[in-house]
Amino acid sequence: MTNVEQILTDYGIQRARELILLEGLTYVQFHKETGISSSNSRVSPNIYKRVLSFLGINEIPYKEDTQPMRKFKLQFDYVEGRYWESEYIVETLIDRLNSPVLNLSGSSRRYVIGFPKHPLADPTSNQIKAHIVLWELINEMYVPDNYWVVPNDGIYTNLSIDNWSLVNSSSCKSDKFAGDLNPAYKHGNSGRHKLGGWPKVSATMLSEVKECAKCSSREGLIVHHIINYHLFKEPISAHTIDNLIVICQSCHAKIHLNNLNIKALIEETQYSKLLKLLETLKSQVPDTLIEIYKDVEKQLGLTDNQQPST
Repeated sequence: MTNVEQILTDYGIQRARELILLEGLTYVQFHKETGISSSNSRVSPNIYKRVLSFLGINEIPYKEDTQPMRKFKLQFDYVEGRYWESEYIVETLIDRLNSPVLNLSGSSRRYVIGFPKHPLADPTSNQIKAHIVLWELINEMYVPDNYWVVPNDGIYTNLSIDNWSLVNSSSCKSDKFAGDLNPAYKHGNSGRHKLGGWPKVSATMLSEVKECAKCSSREGLIVHHIINYHLFKEPISAHTIDNLIVICQSCHAKIHLNNLNIKALIEETQYSKLLKLLETLKSQVPDTLIEIYKDVEKQLGLTDNQQPST
């Protein structure tokens, strides 16, 4: 009789669990990888029952799916939906973005890709608009509620990385932000904040600050521009230490929904400097950027109609 327990102990119990719960290996793949069997033939179901019992696994997750699909879903669960943190999911999505499907239904054309478990995916087809996934991968966050991802050139089938911007749906009309009317198109692109030495600036700050300024989470941290970088003529001018704050993805989304009080997260001296800076920028804000400027005012608690969470 095959000594399943000894084989798995020698292989590594934790790693063996990961083969099932993270890699989603099939029976044959698992037995061959762990050394339970050296052939490609199916092992006795009784042996696999012993394997699961020894590893403390009650049921195979997503067992009706193919191995690649099962691994995709398992990885999604493992990172708790923050799919941009999974190398496997990112690589899979990039492959799909390189060959998306053109959806011709309705009055407008959109590329779509398969993405099971994404909260915005169609529950029947598992398809989601490709440009949404592209934006989320670039920004490592979900599109916040009440926001749209729109193309800077007005062409939704142009999946260039720098062609997408986030706009507030309450102020965005389908024709208002198309082409050269789009603030990101006219004053930079969605990757504008990455200019001016941003990779080094953000990496340095994340190496020094290890938790979210709001909730103290140590997961999914990013560096946020308090005054939006689009309001600066030169991106490097937006990267000053007084204009930056380290927060997690969840709190970042709340900021863009005007549902988080930034003022409560920064020191009084820093806040005073930001108010003076915002005032100097006010005179040079074009009409196309006025909504962004107003959003910053709300986030800093400068408008009467804001009621941020504390």
